[in-house]
Amino acid sequence: MHTFPLRKCILERHFARQKNGVAILADGLTQREVEVLRLIAAGKTDREIAEELFIGVTTVNTHVRNVLNKTRTSNRAEATAYAGQQQLDCLLAAGSDR
Repeated sequence: MHTFPLRKCILERHFARQKNGVAILADGLTQREVEVLRLIAAGKTDREIAEELFIGVTTVNTHVRNVLNKTRTSNRAEATAYAGQQQLDCLLAAGSDR
């Protein structure tokens, strides 16, 4: 069985707790929000994120808003910097290895 780098990174370094069966990461980010943060940091637009994750643009907008709120950032550039400061480098480097 192949373990994807992003999933392994999350399991080993960032799981804090679970709530209702959903993994909650540092600062309260869900696994999906971390995926969205990774794609934000990769410079993807909301539409590109939606296509990659097979979700609607409105859903992406909600995830982006949640990421910004939970990380206390105001925009995508700050969220990307946050990811680097929190040593979420494995999330950023995972790219399309999922």
